[in-house]
Parts: sequence; structure tokens; C-alpha cells
Amino acid sequence: MNLFKLLLRNLSYYKKEHLLLLTGLILSAAVLTSALIIGDSVSYSLNKIASDRLGNTQQIIQTQERFVPYSFSQTLSDELEIPIAPVLMIRGLAASDQSETRIPNVQVCGVDNRFWEMADCKMPQLNDNEVIVNKKLASKLNLKVGDEVFVRIEKVSFVSNNAPFVPDENNSIALRMMVREIADEKSFGNFDIRTNQISPYTVFFSIEKLSKLNFDAVFANLMLVATNDKSSSEISDAIKKCWSIDDLNLKFRRIVDQEKVELSSDRIFIEDTILNLLKSKGLNPEPQITYLINYIRSNNKYTPYSFVSGLSVYPDHIVDSNDIIINKWLAKDLQININDTVQLQYYTVESFRKLEEKSASFIVQDIVDIQGFANDRMLMPAFEGLAGVDHCNDWNAGIPIDFSKIRDKDEKWWTDYKGTPKAFIAYEKAVQLWSNDFGSSTSIRFDLQADTTKIKQTILSGINPSDIGINIQNIKKDAGWSASNAVDFAQLFLALSFFLILSAFILSAMLFSMLLTQRQKEQGIYRSLGLRKFSIYKIFYFEGLTNAIIGSFLGVFIAILFSHLILVSLNSIWFDIVRTSSIKIHILPMTLVLGFLLNLALSAFVIYLSLRANFKKQIAVLNKKNTFDLSGQKSKTKKITGIIFSISTALFISLFLYSILTDIYQNSSLFFMSGFLLLASLTSLFTFFLLSNTKSSIFLSNTKLALRNLSFHLKQTIGISLILSIGIFIVISTGANRTDLSRNSHENNSGTGGYEYYIASNIPVITDMTTKEGRTKVGLNEDFNNLSVVQMQRFNGDDASCLNLNKIIRPSILGVNPDSFINRSSFSFVNTIQNTKQSPWELLSSECPANCIPAISDQTVITWGLGKSIGDSIAYSNEKGDTIYLVLVAGLANSVFQGNLIISDRNFTTQFPSISGSSVMLADIETSQSEELKENLENAFRNYGVEIESCSDRLATFNSVTNTYLDIFLILGAIALILGTFGFAIIIVRSIHAAKHNFAMMQAYGITTGKIRKIIIIEYLILLFSSTLIGILTAAIASLQSLMASNSHIPYPLLISLIAIFLLNGIIWIFVGSYISLKKNFISNLRNE
Repeated sequence: MNLFKLLLRNLSYYKKEHLLLLTGLILSAAVLTSALIIGDSVSYSLNKIASDRLGNTQQIIQTQERFVPYSFSQTLSDELEIPIAPVLMIRGLAASDQSETRIPNVQVCGVDNRFWEMADCKMPQLNDNEVIVNKKLASKLNLKVGDEVFVRIEKVSFVSNNAPFVPDENNSIALRMMVREIADEKSFGNFDIRTNQISPYTVFFSIEKLSKLNFDAVFANLMLVATNDKSSSEISDAIKKCWSIDDLNLKFRRIVDQEKVELSSDRIFIEDTILNLLKSKGLNPEPQITYLINYIRSNNKYTPYSFVSGLSVYPDHIVDSNDIIINKWLAKDLQININDTVQLQYYTVESFRKLEEKSASFIVQDIVDIQGFANDRMLMPAFEGLAGVDHCNDWNAGIPIDFSKIRDKDEKWWTDYKGTPKAFIAYEKAVQLWSNDFGSSTSIRFDLQADTTKIKQTILSGINPSDIGINIQNIKKDAGWSASNAVDFAQLFLALSFFLILSAFILSAMLFSMLLTQRQKEQGIYRSLGLRKFSIYKIFYFEGLTNAIIGSFLGVFIAILFSHLILVSLNSIWFDIVRTSSIKIHILPMTLVLGFLLNLALSAFVIYLSLRANFKKQIAVLNKKNTFDLSGQKSKTKKITGIIFSISTALFISLFLYSILTDIYQNSSLFFMSGFLLLASLTSLFTFFLLSNTKSSIFLSNTKLALRNLSFHLKQTIGISLILSIGIFIVISTGANRTDLSRNSHENNSGTGGYEYYIASNIPVITDMTTKEGRTKVGLNEDFNNLSVVQMQRFNGDDASCLNLNKIIRPSILGVNPDSFINRSSFSFVNTIQNTKQSPWELLSSECPANCIPAISDQTVITWGLGKSIGDSIAYSNEKGDTIYLVLVAGLANSVFQGNLIISDRNFTTQFPSISGSSVMLADIETSQSEELKENLENAFRNYGVEIESCSDRLATFNSVTNTYLDIFLILGAIALILGTFGFAIIIVRSIHAAKHNFAMMQAYGITTGKIRKIIIIEYLILLFSSTLIGILTAAIASLQSLMASNSHIPYPLLISLIAIFLLNGIIWIFVGSYISLKKNFISNLRNE
């Protein structure tokens, strides 16, 4: 008989045993391969989502807070010979008559046909009263084609709301539009330049309609580029080559009366980059700045609301920093002469349009007629609420104006001279007083004979797009990188399924080992017949390997079904992990092959280990049926057990005390390690106890006999004990790590900072909400005297929180005044770049090297979302095109800021001056007024598109991801535990069957079947309850930090129920197994030998 036939006959004869072994190997292959399939499916789905939201877009050109003419995109497209689609993207909110829901965070896009061509789809030409909505928004608002949708959009302009003298009213526009079409994901409906698997709510206007709601012409602030052949530098060079002065929002005009040519900006203030360039090229620019002064005072008299200019060139005058030239009208009004002192009172605009009134004193150098340079109404910038206004009473300058102070002669001056300055100071002094982050000149003049063509060419060739905040991004490449480096669900589910896979392999190893033990005589016969040890080894190894091949093969197909089940769960009951229903199954043949080979290799290794352990026994032992020789092994096993016990106990005590006595006690991972060390210690102690009960004696109680039986099958006993105790350990310690962060949310050091509400505004709130006047202005109830508000500006980046599966390069940035949190001792920190006795929030105001800015984020975001450490930096481009580095100086404990970086408001305003108003606010008030406050906030900010969320609910949303992972781990651990009890039952039956010779001898000596059954029941009850006790004790230590935490949310009923079911299941199998197995008369088997 050849080896193949012998293999087939062995498999057939021991088919029941092999089927049990096969079951364990199928399970391990199914779980392992399904984890790999899930990884492929999530990765594929994220790449598919990225592809759907970008279409054919490869690169984007973002102008941020700047707007470029619509025609520029076509000019650039012709230059590069590639398709480019202009988009005007602003923020808004939406509602409908078909739904009571109001969607606050809506992406509003102005597009034309070129946009839809980016996704190779066609959409109808939109009329002025029509929009296209994406499928997500339509579903949320119950919209269908032909319905009306209410849209409120942010009103945008060339001038930032942070700039001086910008009207702060009517910052949104309300529209009622008809839905012309609904765009799904295949029709570019999920368009989004942010990296996120969650699709946005989007309304598409015609770009002409959306532009003319805000401007006199058509503009865009985003361009989609459909090629990857051009590098960013090539696109940048093409922009420089084809842009015009108009594209930079600049314009020239001739001022014949002054014999000058003037360069001005639609953005009011001209960037210093342009001024410095003109100076460096020797073009003799004459910068000037004109500012609205509240009062010009002298000798207890004042002139209200006048313009004052700082000129760099004066004909016939040399003006020093403390000099002022005034016209005769002002001199007469104030009744002052040369050398008298005048005082200028004016406002400067801080964050959130906080106005600070300042003053400066000057000595009158000269009094001039209203002619020449003193009669130049063109010096007044085109402030929106002032230019073109006929009467002073119609002014809207963005500052409080006391119209009662305006006299008839002031009105007459405005009628005759408009914004002609009444006084003049040195330009350098004016820059010192009135310059800002947008620039230090409101216009630049040149001699009338200057070559304007040369000036234009100098600007156009000398300025790089990045210098004025125009960024070029290879968004397709970045999106692909983010999706490819996203959360690795293959590794994640392998980790979550680790114990289940381990249990399956341990069970398989034990079943195979029992099969070998059952066939010890067969091994001896092979040796007696002259077969070499290696040949015998081959017979049994190929039996096991055949099971491994068949099990791995069948397990791969079961894995496909299991993967479908997991994906259904991810899109439903485990939705908190992925936050999208777009995860689709994606099976790669190579993944199935990999799963097969991995499981086969691991199975072959397990079989090898079992065979190796079995074949260490001597031939003499193999020829003896079911006899045990512990004499040689006992002392050696005791010694090894003692070493393991000593080391694990010492390490446990050291680590546990270190965790308790130092601040590191907050680290739950150390307690988990302590618990696992204690498990090793108690398991070795249990082993030592069993080895101490092997002494021979004439009189042995049932318990003693049970303990001797456990010690005779020591490896099997400890194997079962480890499966059961580790299972209990994992289930309890996992369940105990669930948290409910709302339990201590009222505390200032919690993740809420002690604040009640987190307010996210789609349309920025530019009013100062920290003052009573500001609250009254937006319509908040005056009864909220104890209201505390923190306002934050936001630079929009990607969401780096645990809600986003993608790997993020640049998260959103929040600018906050750190004193707001220092004074309240708000939030807690896990790590800082340096030890400090002061609040870590003070690090935001610390000095850093050039172009470096200190930043704070949640430690979980730093570690997992960004893959960074404290001290690392993240590169950004600021509004001026400079590269800045945000240095991570501290890591917050779980907080409402998860997904963002936080810097000081001063640094934020310096780097991103055009970003105005607060997009994020925290609000706190007495609990008794919290519901009333929320209702009042919703009404006050109804037109801002706000999402008002309880801070504790926001924390719970983030925490739900962790808790869902724990739930999955708990479920898989419970399955493994159930598997352990089934394995426990199988091993009971197989052990009784293997020991039938011993039971026959016992019956022959007169021991009844009932007494034998009692010994077996006691034996396995000892094993069951000792394993359970070890698991519970060690899990309690591992969960100590959670047990002590005030925000722990341990599901005691669930854990107690699981343990009770486990014990009941084990007890049932012990009784059933012992009853079924002892129904036979073993003496007849003894007679047959």
C-alpha cells in the first residue's frame, strides 16, 4: 500500500475526528480571509468615493478669499490646451416646504457646462431661477424635480469683513429656487474638494447667477484642471503668462488734475508684496493710505467723521512724523492755527470686528487751500458703504456712527467734496497707525508720464500666484494617497478577530494532538514494523496537511459570505465607524489566494508543533496504551512553571505599583499589560497546583482523582484553561473600556471644557459675542447674563477626526484666544512638548522660530489621524503664499476639538487675515437656562446656517467610534468564547473516549459508572470555574483604570449575562458529554484486547 492510499484510508477511518479538526481550520481561514476582503473593500470604496467626488479633475487652483474673473479660466485653458472649469464656491444653508428639516452646512457651487464635462455627464442649462441639487440634499429635504428649495447663501465680496469700514449687515442672501435636476454620484453630485468619505449637501447654481448676486460681473474662486500632464510649476508659469491686471483685482486710472496715474485694488488695500516689488524695480511708486477718522479735536472743539490721508510725496512740503497739514475748512471749524496741536481719534478693527478706539496727536505744520493735492476726492478708497453715497445719514461704514454729531456743514462738505481728505500726515506715520494684514496702502500713484505698460508687466511677471494666496494642488494624487493610507480595515479586523483566530488554531491543535494521542499504539506498530520515524511523521503530517488544505480552501469561500455579512453590518448597525453607506464589497483573486496561503501556512505550522510535541515520546511509551510517566517530566515542568510564575508575578507587581503610584495611572494600556501578566502568573500557579496533586495514594477522594486526571493531561488542561481564561479576560476587559464622556461633561477639565454647546456656523458670525452689545445685535435674549462665549476663526482643511477614514494631510485650523481657556482651566492634556507648571494653553503664545507657529490638537488626532508626535510640524501655505509650519506643542485628552489644529487668534489673523468672523463657538450657561439658550441661539443664528450641538453629545459622537470597535471586539470575543465552550465539549467527549481503557479498569475493580461520571464532572467543573475565576480576576486588574474613571460606562448586565451563559453552556456540555460517553460498557472493550 502506498502513502496516498494509506492517507485516504486513515482519513476515512478517522473521519469524525478529521471533520472536527477541519471545522476549526475552516473557521480560522474564513475569519482571516474575510478580514483581508474587508480591507480591500474599504480601500476600494474610499478610492471610488474619491473618484466620484473629483470626476476627471486632476488638479485644482484655489484662490481662497480672492475672486478672479470668469474669463480667466478660459484664457488659462487656451494657454495650457487642457480643459479647465471655473467654480464659484461659497457657503449656505437650505430648506424646503416638503420637509421641516433645515440643512445648515450646504456647499453652494456656481458652475457652467465645463463643470459637468469634468464628470463626462450632461446637465441642463440653468435659468436664473433654477438650481441642481445633489441626491443627498434631495433625499434629506424630500425634494423632487420641479419643487422649490429655499437657499440662503453667504454674501461675499472682494473685501474681507476683517478689513476696516466694511458693512457688517446683510451678510447673507435668501433665495427661493426651482429644482431643475437631481445629480447623483455618477453625475458629479458628490463633488467635493475635501477629503472625506461622507458626501456633502450641495446646491448648484449657474455661475452667472451666483456671481451677480455678489458682484457686478462673473467671478470664480476655484478652477478644476483635467490633466495630470502639467506640473504645478507649469500651471503656475502659465498663470503668470496669461493673467492680466484685472485678474489680480487691480486697476489703473488717470488722475489728470493731480497729474498722476493711480493703481488701486478692488480689495481696497494693496498687498505689500506688490508695493515692495515696484520699489525694488525702481519704478518710483508713491504709496498712500486714506483712513476715516472719528473725530479731529483741538481746543475742546471737534470735527466729526473726516478722512485723513498719509501721502509719501508732497509738493512743496516735507512732512515729519509728528506733522499734519490741514485745509482751511478744518482750520476754521476748529479755530486753530499753525503750530497748534490736533488729535485724531479713530477705530482699529480687531478679531470679530472688535473696535478699539485709539488716538494720535500732531502739530499743524501748514494750513492750505482746498486745491492741488488738498482737493483730491480720489484719495478716498471705494469703501462699500461710503463710496457713491449721497448723504451722510446713509453711511454704513461698519463702525458705530453717531449721526447726531453730523452738522449741516458736514453734510454740505460731503455734498461738495465727498471723501476729500481734510488733513494729511506723513505716509510712514499713517502706515504705523492704519496699516493692517491686508496691506499698507490704499492706492499707489506714479507720474502721469509713467509707462503703465511697464508697470503692469513688472507686476504680472514679478508676482507668483502663491505670493497672493493662489494655491495649485494635485488633488487627485492627494485624494489617492489619503484613501490608500486610510484606516487599514484588514489590520483592524485581524486585530479584532485575533482571539477568535487564535482560539480556532488552539482548538485545532488540541484536536489534532488528541487524535495523535488516541493513535499512539498505531505509531508504535509502525515503528515495530520497521518504518523509520520520519516516514511515520510523514504519514501523520500529510493527514494534518490535507485537513489544512481542504479547510483553507473551504474557508476562503465561507469568507466571502462572512465578508458580505460584515459589510452589511458596517453600513447599518456599525455605521458609526464608516459614516457612509457607500462601502461596497470588492473581492480580489489575489486576496483569496493570500488568505488561503496564510491560513495554510499557519495551519501547517500548528500541525507541525503538535506532531513535534507528540513525537518526543519514546517508542516504549508509544507501545503502552494510555500509561503515563510523569516522573521525568514532573520536576522539569515544575521548574519551568516556577520560573514563569516568578517572572510574571514580579513584573505584574512592579508594573501595577508603577501604574498606581505615578501619573501614568491614566494610561489604560499599562493596566491591560498588568492584567495579562497576572493571567500568566495565575495560570502558572494553577499548573503548579495540579503538579502537586500527583502523589500516589491508596485512598483518593473524587476531587483528588479529578485533579490527578487534570495533571495527567497537563498540556490539554492548560490549553483549555488558556482558551477559556483569555476569552473571559478579553470579553470583560473590552466591555469595561466603554466610556460615557457625558457623565463628567459639566467639569471644566473634561473634554467639553465645561461648555454646554458647540456651535458650528457655515456663514461666519462677525459680531463680537463676548459683549452684551454684540449679543443684543444678533438678537440674543438679554436675560442670559451669565452666558460665556468663546469665538474661533476657522481655516477650512480636512476633518482629521476618527469620523474620517481617510488619512489627512492638512486638518482644519481654529484660531482662539488661549486666555479664554486658561482662565477657566478648561480641558485636560495628555502630553506637552515641555514640562510646565502653567497651563499648556500658554504654549500657543510662546515664541517660535520664523515661520513656525505653536499648535495644539487632540492626542488621538496627532497619533492616529496624522501619524505625528509632539514636536512634529505640519506645513501650510498662508494667505501670502509663505510656507508656515504648525508645530505640535501639546496633545489634548479627548475633546470637542477632535479633528482640528488650534493656534492662537493672533497668529491666525496674521497668517489668514481675510478669514473673517467665527465659524466655531463654545457657549456655556447655567444648566437651568441651557434649553432656553439653545432655542434662542437657533433663532438668533437662523440665517447663519448653524449646527448647535451639545458638547457632551459631540464627544459621544466621537466616542461612539471607539465604543463600536469595542462592541465588535466584544462580539468576536464572545463568539470565540462560545467556540471555546464547544471545543471544551468536544475535548470532554474525546478525552473520555481516549481514556476508555482506564474507565474499563476502574469498572473491573468495582467502581460504578456513576462514580466515574462524578469524577469526570468534578474534573471539568474545576477546570471550567478555575479558568473563569482567572479570567475575571485578571480582567478586573486590566480594567482598573476604567473602573475608577468617572466617565466609564461598563455594561455590567451584558458582561454578567455573557459569563453566566458561558458557565451554563460549559456545565451543560460537561453533564451531557459525561452522560453520553459513559453509556457504553467499557469492560467489554477490555475483554476484546
